[in-house]
Amino acid sequence: MSNTYTRLQSPCVKLCTLDDADTCLGCGRSLADIKNWSIVSPAEQQQILDRAEHRLIKIQRC
Repeated sequence: MSNTYTRLQSPCVKLCTLDDADTCLGCGRSLADIKNWSIVSPAEQQQILDRAEHRLIKIQRC
């Protein structure tokens, strides 16, 4: 059995602007999520993507 992980592609859309809560208005990730992206497991990356999606929905409602 292989111990290799399939890394998820970064959700960065090259519109990097942080709001007052340190959330990227382009991809929805928090600053901490962006900094940790390359060192977390694929499962944690998926959790980051899920949280980012919810943040973007909130941002778009405003």
